[in-house]
Amino acid sequence: MKFIHLSSAVGQLREAGEQLHRAWEDTRTFWSDTSSDHIQTEHVEPLLRELTAAMEAIRNLAEMADRAQRECAPDENRFSEG
Repeated sequence: MKFIHLSSAVGQLREAGEQLHRAWEDTRTFWSDTSSDHIQTEHVEPLLRELTAAMEAIRNLAEMADRAQRECAPDENRFSEG
């Protein structure tokens, strides 16, 4: 049975978060007023926090999936005679 490799999803989310952060920092170099402050505090920062939380949740899910795979895998030694 083939399992989904969740670590690649975490990597993709991390890269997306890094790209967002870099793009926003670039934007802030020429746009700095109350509107940009509002966007940062109400949209960018919460999104980056949610990405961090999602990555942690996916890591936990990956650990559970790995454990389930190990526990459900056939135990080849169980059937050997000896």
